[in-house]
Order: sequence, then C-alpha cells, then structure tokens
Amino acid sequence: MRHLALLALLCVAGGSLFLTAAAAKGPVDKIAILKASSTEPIEVSDEGALAEFDPWGRQFIDWDRGIADGPPPGGEGYMVSFYLDDRVIYVLEYAPDAAGGTGFIYIPGPDHPDYSLNSGTIIGASSDRWDPNGKWQYATPRWDALMRSESGVQPPATGDGGLR
Repeated sequence: MRHLALLALLCVAGGSLFLTAAAAKGPVDKIAILKASSTEPIEVSDEGALAEFDPWGRQFIDWDRGIADGPPPGGEGYMVSFYLDDRVIYVLEYAPDAAGGTGFIYIPGPDHPDYSLNSGTIIGASSDRWDPNGKWQYATPRWDALMRSESGVQPPATGDGGLR
C-alpha cells in the first residue's frame, strides 16, 4: 500500500512538472530591445507580437534565405531579450540592413556569454534547417517590421521598406 501511495505521489509530481514545462513554451511575457548606444530598453508587450515571436519556434529567422555571408556592414545593432515570468530566457542580436532590406539576426554561439542561457532554453529544434548558433542569418520581413516599428529604425527614403 505504501508503494502505491508513493507511486501516486510521483505521478502527480511528474504531471505537475510536465504541465509547468509545457506552459513554459507558451508566448513570452515581454521582448526587450536594447540599442547599442542606449541604457534603456524598448519593451514590446503587444500580445499579438509576443504570440507570434518566441524563441522556441524562432519565427524571426528567414530559413528560406539561408545563412548570411557575415555580419552586416555598419549601422547600429540591438540586443533583443525574451522574457518569461520576469526573467530573461533567450537573447539574440538584431542589425538592420542599412540598404533598406530586411535586417539580420545573430544567435550567440558557444564563444558568446549568452550561449548557455539560450541553449538552456532550447536544447535543439527539429525544425531548424541548420544550427543557427554563432551565425548571422536573415530576419523575416515580419520580424524586421516589428523591430523597425518598435526601435525607431527607419529604412532609407527609397527602397522597399524592408518588406520583400
């Protein structure tokens, strides 16, 4: 009888941990954008944006365009932090395209201080077409539009406004 009670307790505790882990993969609470030359982040709290962009699906990477040749030339970069339950769970760098196209995303690699934070949040994703860690890649037009609207980055007067 004692064994059944212990088994029941373990099942309840395990189920609770499973529900907590599953809930942790829902929308993030906040996205903070910190411009390299600033000390005050811009906070994105729009529920639609938070539901659309999370670190687990990495909907900010344009997987169809592949890996960028290298870091984007010039311009100011942004550190982007994803929050869940008031703590940072994932970070990336964003750099707008100075020519007006969609910007670029850098996911910290093993030599970056935030790599362990990110890899603690995402062990690996079967939807990834390549390992994005430590590489520059292209941002999706929707992510780029969010970043431009929230951070105040404006594309040049000529061009497509970053949407392709």
